[in-house]
Amino acid sequence: MAVAALLASYPAMAQISGANSVASPTAGAGNLAAGTPTAGGGSEDVLVTGSRLRTSNLTSEAPITVVTAKQIEQSSAQTVEDVLRKIPSVGNSGNFSTTNNGANGSSCIDLLNLGITRTLVLVDGRRFVHSAYGTGNDCVDLDTIPIQMIDRIEILKDGASTIYGADAVAGVVNIITKKNYSGTQINTNGNITASGDNLQGDISAITGFDFDQGRGNFTITGHYLDRGPVLQRDRDWADPVVSGDNGPGNPYTIGSSIPVAGRYFGANSGDDITTINNKIVPFQNTYNGANGGQPNINGRYDYGYDSYLSDRETQGNVAAQTHFDVNDHFTAYASAFYTHKNTEEQLSGQPVTGNPNTASSLVIPQGNPFAEGLGVDEPLTGLRRTTDIGPRQTKTGTDTWQATVGAKGNITGNWDYDAYFTYGYSDTTITLTNQINATNFENALGSDGVVGDPYNAALCNAAAGCALLNPFGAGNISPAAAKYVSFTANANAYYQFRDYGATVTNNHLLQLPYGPLALAVGFEYRQENGAYHPDPTIESGNATAAEEFPTGGGFDVGEVFGELNIPLLKNLVAAKDLSADVSGRWSDYNTFGGVQNFKAGLNWSPTQDIRFRANIGTSTRQPAIAEAFGGDTLSFEQGNDPCAQVATYGALAGNVGANCARQGVPVGFQQTGDQIATLVGGNPQLRPETSRTYTIGSVLTPRWLKTFSATIDYYHTSINNSIGEVPVQYVEDQCYTSPNFSSPFCADAGVRNGSGNIALANAPYQNEGVVRTSGIDFDMNYLLKLRGNNAFSFSNELVDTIGYTTQLVSGGAFVNLKGTLNTILGGGLYPVGVPVIRDNFTGTYLHGPFSFSWTVRYIDGMTYNEGGANFTAADRFYKTNEVFYHDIVAAYNFKRIQVIAGIDNLFDRTPPFALDGTENTAANIYDVFGRTFYARLQVKF
Repeated sequence: MAVAALLASYPAMAQISGANSVASPTAGAGNLAAGTPTAGGGSEDVLVTGSRLRTSNLTSEAPITVVTAKQIEQSSAQTVEDVLRKIPSVGNSGNFSTTNNGANGSSCIDLLNLGITRTLVLVDGRRFVHSAYGTGNDCVDLDTIPIQMIDRIEILKDGASTIYGADAVAGVVNIITKKNYSGTQINTNGNITASGDNLQGDISAITGFDFDQGRGNFTITGHYLDRGPVLQRDRDWADPVVSGDNGPGNPYTIGSSIPVAGRYFGANSGDDITTINNKIVPFQNTYNGANGGQPNINGRYDYGYDSYLSDRETQGNVAAQTHFDVNDHFTAYASAFYTHKNTEEQLSGQPVTGNPNTASSLVIPQGNPFAEGLGVDEPLTGLRRTTDIGPRQTKTGTDTWQATVGAKGNITGNWDYDAYFTYGYSDTTITLTNQINATNFENALGSDGVVGDPYNAALCNAAAGCALLNPFGAGNISPAAAKYVSFTANANAYYQFRDYGATVTNNHLLQLPYGPLALAVGFEYRQENGAYHPDPTIESGNATAAEEFPTGGGFDVGEVFGELNIPLLKNLVAAKDLSADVSGRWSDYNTFGGVQNFKAGLNWSPTQDIRFRANIGTSTRQPAIAEAFGGDTLSFEQGNDPCAQVATYGALAGNVGANCARQGVPVGFQQTGDQIATLVGGNPQLRPETSRTYTIGSVLTPRWLKTFSATIDYYHTSINNSIGEVPVQYVEDQCYTSPNFSSPFCADAGVRNGSGNIALANAPYQNEGVVRTSGIDFDMNYLLKLRGNNAFSFSNELVDTIGYTTQLVSGGAFVNLKGTLNTILGGGLYPVGVPVIRDNFTGTYLHGPFSFSWTVRYIDGMTYNEGGANFTAADRFYKTNEVFYHDIVAAYNFKRIQVIAGIDNLFDRTPPFALDGTENTAANIYDVFGRTFYARLQVKF
């Protein structure tokens, strides 16, 4: 709901027990952002996200979306992630349940596709501990906030660093919990797809009571969720995986070149062989069938067969809060949150090519008894998929605690105060199953890893548990050998923060000619630190998985801030109301010193029917702990070796071919896989990001159409010194297209190993160039009352992206990402999309206790962009088409019992194909589940 709807609805939403009446219908399934005008009333001063001042003049210089508890209840949402990810202004570069590789089970969102580190998540206006901490993750896990406790969610789509401090670059998600709750409510829910998977069930309860004649209140809630996984092979469109497009008229590449039966290279036995049914046969570098389920099929491996589309998850939450009014000068309050969450992600069996951390190959020495049994009497190098050991699972367990104590009240006169202390801590254990010990794998082959050295039986010491390993043929690794070469890795991470703050406000500091001057001043002192400890075997570089090094660090910051609301004109011709709001914050970081931010806004209502608003402000984002202090990690980034696709570079193909020849790469070279081993990690020399945002908008609330409201806002954000990783594809393209390796990017392009593949590129976090995005937010709400207690409501929320450009290096060329599905914003593996248009439209019919809603969600089509260059029609897959999703929900209220049932993706829309090399779509953008049925029972006591 935009601010226009807030003018009438906000006091109603503040009531915990506000009923869903004809005067205040709720939005339908999926469209949780759109609100509708409600019967207003009351003049209670309340806080609006983006200001420290309480006011009854419910206006804001910036657009705010509100999601109410009633809207959440009448949807399929079982977590905060489910609530937010369908909203058009929420981006898709976050971590979701459909992020199967690298998210560690976290659920983190971003706004306007500006990244999770640039979106500030608050609970009741205060920061929440980062609980998704680990390799590559540094964010608030939304699953740690019990959904039953939520009264509403306010999304400020504007920078707010002067009010809340750093990180509020793209905006703020402020989760407001229920206060003064009285009674008991129990909810039970269930979801299932038309395919019979993604089974979800949860049960939650909330109870609260007043005490001491209403001077105090205590509220507690609990929530338990169990959600099953979805296997990739259970969706026809997701399996097998297309891993490369070779242009129209040519067969596309499917799957991986590392097969289950193994692939070997020798001088005499054949340069590219495999074994089927214990016989040597030539390897066919084509996809011949679903060899994930039929491993003896000769050809490329179907790695999607054993992978998840969405994770397995269980979680339990408990939260409580209380307050007690001693007198007007002192109200004590406290809150506490605890969550235990387990998630499980799954990928296909580990590919073994040697030890990628040392750039060594997998060597089967001459004299190996299994090779001799096949008639091979020479050394071989090879590649093998260890599916006979089992799929790789990432099991993440996280415990998160947060507690706040505080006091507020009146000092004297119009002076009020609010002081608090918050402590938060999260502890995460990450367990990685079926990992491969590279040293033990070599020992089990009788190999020292050096091509040409003979077989050494003494390397496989039975007393140490070693059993000889047969690398030839699917399923030929014995249980004893599998036990010796595999291991379960255990990593641990923690995050801790302390936050001390106090605000003093005076909403009537001085009576000006057209109203009271309002003032808020305060301070905040915050300490944050975190650490990540990888598994010792992985840290040592003895695993075939990416080598990881520890992360540890932190920062502290002291801040002072102030805000003024200034009434300028009131009840004059062409000036029904004119006011200004100015704020500033000074911050002193122990890591890089002091910074200042400011914000100024203006509200002008020439009449009651229309309001104009505008603001401009600056923000600062200090480097996240993972960005500044993260240990180096070997990452396998999605990327194509330029030497394997020389012809695709057009006029620059000559430079690429010449550079490849200089490195001794033969013509017709084929890359092993579609990833490039890349060293990524933190950079303590990072400078903070700075940004400037301005918005200009209008709010329409015509008196002659009292149940209608509309808002339109233009936003523009520019971020300098943006922090990120330059995509490895961009690094390689810039290097290999430069004459004689003259580009400075060649220093990071990496070396080549014995098989000719790029062994180790370099892409640490760094201050890149400028990121700019702009667009239009449009919201509309209308309630049409009819006779006989009937009504229709209509709501719409639209985001139109006007521009999105980024510089991958400071001073470099701007890359236009508007309307693209690109590898730049998402780091390569999961495409992030910047559709031009996203829109949600909901129509609701209401008749007494019954309501029925139909929502249409629209996502615009996009062009593929890899490393900064758009695909063209010369590529078989170069764009996605637009998508419409239809959701329906019906609800009936039997006074104390409410029954809700609905269907998401009513027409079972298949997600559009995206050449991501992982799932055949962009899983964070599109619905990967298909038609989903859900039902909810709510009982009040």
